[in-house]
Amino acid sequence: MNKKILFTIILSFFICLGCKSGEGESPNVLIGLLALPNSSNQNTQSSVFSLNLTGAKAIGISKDSISNALKSSSSSTNAVVIDDEDNISPAFTLGDVKVEKLFTLKNNGVLVILKDSILMAEVDGKSYLKPAIYVVNDRKQYKNCKVLISDEKGNLRCLDYSIISIQQNSNYSEVNFDDEGNIFLIHQTNEGRTMINRYNVEGKNPYNVFIAEQNQFIANFQVAGDSEVLVNHISFNTGITRFDSIKNGMIKVIDSNMSNVTYYFIKKFPDGKYYYTHNIGGTNGTGIFQYNPATSMISNWNEPVVNWNNWTETYSGTNFCSAGNGYLVTNNAKVFYKAMPQSISAGSNYFVYQLYPKLQVVPVSGLVNIVSIYSIEDSNEILVAGYVSGSFDISFKFVNTNNYSARDAFPGTIPFLPEKVTVSQEKKIIEFVVGRNVKTFDFTSGNGLYSERSLEEDLIQINSF
Repeated sequence: MNKKILFTIILSFFICLGCKSGEGESPNVLIGLLALPNSSNQNTQSSVFSLNLTGAKAIGISKDSISNALKSSSSSTNAVVIDDEDNISPAFTLGDVKVEKLFTLKNNGVLVILKDSILMAEVDGKSYLKPAIYVVNDRKQYKNCKVLISDEKGNLRCLDYSIISIQQNSNYSEVNFDDEGNIFLIHQTNEGRTMINRYNVEGKNPYNVFIAEQNQFIANFQVAGDSEVLVNHISFNTGITRFDSIKNGMIKVIDSNMSNVTYYFIKKFPDGKYYYTHNIGGTNGTGIFQYNPATSMISNWNEPVVNWNNWTETYSGTNFCSAGNGYLVTNNAKVFYKAMPQSISAGSNYFVYQLYPKLQVVPVSGLVNIVSIYSIEDSNEILVAGYVSGSFDISFKFVNTNNYSARDAFPGTIPFLPEKVTVSQEKKIIEFVVGRNVKTFDFTSGNGLYSERSLEEDLIQINSF
């Protein structure tokens, strides 16, 4: 029998079902018929939702949406996977899923922060996206999800359905990890509370580390390798600003000020003391402060600045860094910071300072204004980005933290700082993408080794497995 004739007979049969004499089509039947699968890239049926990690050596985010050449019949996501031959394909098996940030995990899984929440369901260990249109007899319970997590095979699930948004701030990364690969995430819940949660590397066993009270703002947080959490929080009701240490469920108040002030950095240095800086008075004035847990005493860090010969510094640690925010890294048991000097003769450029063990300026030949600092902590070099003289182009330098010598990280310059730079302490690499060019800095040997490769898609982030 002709297929068209057979389809017409079947269609007529279903239309007649449930219809009374003289009445038109049954709406429910038509909806069911319209939900039949088609070959477009819309998600029209309830299918298993996962990441395509088989054979992937990296995962990334495209600049916009992936090109039409890469779109499959089921997925038009902006997330991609890259194989050993640098071939690119959609990261998700289906759905128009837009990704904000990606983090590779210690178990080679992936943590995915989405631009917008998606409706998904989990049944018998498998995840499903809510179909774009009605599907007959689909009894799954779909819920909004903002953060996804996968295992190394790409099996996905929602990290935590209570997360409705991620709190972002230039002072910190919204996701931190300890040495065991546990995940620490700052977010807002559907009850309107801001909190820091800890999950194991598989995204399970959630534990609430810190809950902000009403009208309280978390301005800064950092996680140490031993899971100690440092938090700077502000109460808009009382005006009190606090810096707390949280470990094993116990909260220790490091500092408290009656001022709405952000601590520009909070850090436990290699000497076991807590260091922080802000630019509004309080009991101990301004500048770098040091809390000694052995004595529970706070003091200004009054080390004199060791300079190089470009200028004479007119201040010590008491008013250091009062000019603004910076970027703090640890390398080779030393601590480095991007800061603006107070000396008028130094101008308004940022420089690299070593804060520990000795406060000093670190010259970086060829750079006149430091933009950012990156570090693999147990290596011998830091990666420093800065403007070259007479230009807004950015050059990258390896700076040796033993003898403070500098060398080019790669030839030439780039026109802007990359949008997303991935620093993997686990894999000992720093990498970013400029258009279709992947730049990788490998610190496995202790010193930075540069390599690059080209892709066939414009990316803004790449994370290697």
